[in-house]
Amino acid sequence: MVIVTIIAVVVAVVAVAYCVRFYIELRRWANVCNHGRIAIAYNRKVQLQAPLTEWYLWTRKLNAGETGRVVYRNGKVTVAIVKPVVPPGKVQQRIRKFRAQKPVPQAQSQQGTWSIKQDKPS
Repeated sequence: MVIVTIIAVVVAVVAVAYCVRFYIELRRWANVCNHGRIAIAYNRKVQLQAPLTEWYLWTRKLNAGETGRVVYRNGKVTVAIVKPVVPPGKVQQRIRKFRAQKPVPQAQSQQGTWSIKQDKPS
């Protein structure tokens, strides 16, 4: 009984350590997203600058029928926010559908007798 308790405590401590490590990595990633910025420049002058989180929010604000929206246009330069072509859940559905397909049947062998003509050595 003591061994089971010790094993449970060790597993719990390892799980907490993993949770702390993942939380630290998530905080680092969140700081990069909050402080990282995308800047669009034209003729070496910044025309549009926004943090990564704002670009992400713009993508989420697109309506159901919209595939994208232009956020900056100047001459021949256009910057647009575009939804992903395949939503993340759809990729998993396609993988499951592909795996569920039946394998392609192999060519059937024919039964019977036949002979092969061999060249006689000269």
